[in-house]
Amino acid sequence: MRLAGKVAIITGGSSGIGLASARLCAKEGAAVTIADLDEERGEAAAREIRDSGSRALFLRCDVAVESDVKAVVDRTAKEFGPPTVLFNNAGAAGPAGWDADEAGLDTLLAVNVKGVYWGFKYVIPYMKEAGGGSIISTASTAGIGGGAILIPAYSATKGAVVIFTKNAALNLAEHNIRANAIAPGPIDTPMSPKFFPGVADPMSLRAQRVAQSPMKRSGQPEEVAWVVVFLASDESSYVNGVIIPVDGGLSAR
Repeated sequence: MRLAGKVAIITGGSSGIGLASARLCAKEGAAVTIADLDEERGEAAAREIRDSGSRALFLRCDVAVESDVKAVVDRTAKEFGPPTVLFNNAGAAGPAGWDADEAGLDTLLAVNVKGVYWGFKYVIPYMKEAGGGSIISTASTAGIGGGAILIPAYSATKGAVVIFTKNAALNLAEHNIRANAIAPGPIDTPMSPKFFPGVADPMSLRAQRVAQSPMKRSGQPEEVAWVVVFLASDESSYVNGVIIPVDGGLSAR
């Protein structure tokens, strides 16, 4: 198994890309902690993984709250040993355009920027103790280019994830800790209908984005999760500081 002996923390792991990644990481041999606000779905996901014969734990976590993230990392280490894989996947969407209010911006920054920072901060000491690890973060095609859809606030937060990743890759390599990110395009997840709050027809904007893709379709969470497994595994031992688009060729335009 590709992740035998690994201990993985996956934030936003109760649905979408996070859930698909939790399932595949467990299938490939990792012990998995699912950290999420959705207790019902999170507990169900962890139970499903345990029932399949793998080790899994659900912990309620608001990644915007520093103490929540620290508690997840510490509890994981106590249950399974030092975490060697962190998937910073929890995220918030919207608002579109230039109509964001302060509360909306604060939520985006708290989840998409602070949440990623807290993950790095608290997992790094354990990875140093373990002799290395892999930190994977969910950026976005919106964070690596201007994009054709007006989502400046969201794009800025995902651009921050890109810079976190590159800075960490340069400064943690000496500890055998790798940092990479994925940049999904339009993926079919429960977040999709909520992506542009306040927009009269958000799915029409999404359809525009899908139409721009050379493959003319949305991606599936599992198609992203396999990239996560690769980055978590020793197969990617010389992959560091890379942002991998998983977008059907959208970012190649």
